[in-house]
Formats: sequence, structure tokens, C-alpha cells
Amino acid sequence: SLPLVRRRYYRLFYTAHMVFAPLILITSCLHWDRIVFWVAPSVALYLAYKLPPKIARWMYPSEGHALVLRGEALPDSGDCVLVELQRSSCPVAGAYSPGQWLLVCHPAISEFEWHPFSIASSPSQDDRVRLVIRAAGAWTRALREMALRG
Repeated sequence: SLPLVRRRYYRLFYTAHMVFAPLILITSCLHWDRIVFWVAPSVALYLAYKLPPKIARWMYPSEGHALVLRGEALPDSGDCVLVELQRSSCPVAGAYSPGQWLLVCHPAISEFEWHPFSIASSPSQDDRVRLVIRAAGAWTRALREMALRG
């Protein structure tokens, strides 16, 4: 895939892959019996990576949700948004390391899109985890619009 397509049209890119990948797998299995031996390890690895977090969110729906204390568009920052989370409600409630990141989902924007963002605050600061998010794609622009509206 071309980087331009992945960056600007990510939802189209993702939807096309989610729709056509199963079709290709099914048709390849129907036309060639041995392809299963080549595809099965990849599918198993993919499912081993994707299913445990989804099962955990289904079994424990209240865990993993952080309390948002503040979300505001930063003036003179080049389309950045500051999101402050209550540290005790975060998955990184204890000490975290520089460069650590959180997966963020905002159901009002999209229930199924999770985006990784680096933590911008120091673990020794206070009881808040800060994320500074630049509006670069459709999801982050929607987050910035929500922050501007309050």
C-alpha cells in the first residue's frame, strides 16, 4: 500500500482490508487445499494478538476506562489538544517509563478505533496523566473539534 493512501484515507484502507482479506482467504481455501498450511500460522498469530484485549474488554467492561479530567485545545500549538486523565483510573496507574504510551478510544468519534499516544507528563508530577495530541488525521481532528466545543 502507498503511504499517501494509508495516511489520508486510512478508514478506506482499513475497511478494504477488513472486507477483502476474509474473501481472499475463503476463495484461496476453496481453490487450493494446501494454502491452509501457509495461512493458518498468520491467522493464529493475528488472532492471538487481537482477541485477548477484546475478550478482556468484554469480560471486564469497567476496567481500562480512564477518567478524563480535562480536554482542551491548546492555543498557539499548531492544532494540539491537551488531554488530562486521572492517574488512578489509568492502566498506567503506577510508575510509568519515558516513551510509554496509551491506547485511546473515544466512543463518540469511533467505537472501534484505538490510537496510540505517548504520555507527555512525568510520573513524579502529580495525579494526572497528560497526553498532547496533534490533529493530524480525521480521528484526531474530530477530537480537536470536540475539545474546541467544550
